[in-house]
Amino acid sequence: MEPGALLFSLLSQAPSVVALLGTRIFPILAPQTTPFPYLTYQVISQNGNETMGCILEDDARVQLSIFAKTYAEVCTIAAATRAALAGQEVGTVLLTFDGNRDQASDPTTCYFRTQDYLLTGLTP
Repeated sequence: MEPGALLFSLLSQAPSVVALLGTRIFPILAPQTTPFPYLTYQVISQNGNETMGCILEDDARVQLSIFAKTYAEVCTIAAATRAALAGQEVGTVLLTFDGNRDQASDPTTCYFRTQDYLLTGLTP
């Protein structure tokens, strides 16, 4: 499964995430008029693991970006997304939390945090 599709599927089916974001989960960019809070995701890298010239599985690094009007809201959403994703096994795929970072932004606009996850065992 494509890494972005897997993330979207898990997040959009997690009751705690849906309670906070509704359907405001987007690949790469949110539409310009999207109200806060919302989340975007992107694939940072995807690499194949080869054995004797055959790609057996892929590993991917993905990043979530969480946007909200308050820092407390960013933290609450970050905790919900981490609970929904970290340590999940979907078929052969294992999702591992790989850190988060608060990002600088004009506080009158929004607060945001990024989270990185490693997905191992993707079938190409």
